[in-house]
Amino acid sequence: MPTNVPQEHYVESQSIYKRQRTIVYMGKSEEGLSNESNLGNILGSVGAISQPIVWISLCFVATTCGGLPAGPFGLLGALEGLAYLSVVGLVIKRIFIRDKASGILETAENLSLLTLGASLLVLASLIAQQGCIPNAKPLLDYSNYVKVCNAEEVPGLFGG
Repeated sequence: MPTNVPQEHYVESQSIYKRQRTIVYMGKSEEGLSNESNLGNILGSVGAISQPIVWISLCFVATTCGGLPAGPFGLLGALEGLAYLSVVGLVIKRIFIRDKASGILETAENLSLLTLGASLLVLASLIAQQGCIPNAKPLLDYSNYVKVCNAEEVPGLFGG
């Protein structure tokens, strides 16, 4: 039997006059359900792994007004960018797609909401203390419109 054909699940009832068979559920096969579960587990795992990377980056942003250093061949910076994208993606999924997640995907979505709140607090803290916001020059240079924090002027993580 092909796996993409919905399976019918019946309830049979019998009365004095007739016997009837009623469809109570028509859904995907067990394999289709397990594939959706596997995708949710993968998305949740990636989201959960991304959270500490974003938290460390937020600590760097709060203390040095810049994210993580680029690292060898720019790999650390790329990992940081992908982690931010996964957090934003999970927040968007949570807000706009109303299906109920469970397990590690639900945990990753909840952590992503918490991380988004923390990043807004870090941004508000930078604006309140220094009157500037970090610049994302590779993506968008908005230094003509608002005051941008200059990472060279701010002491490093250990005061250097």
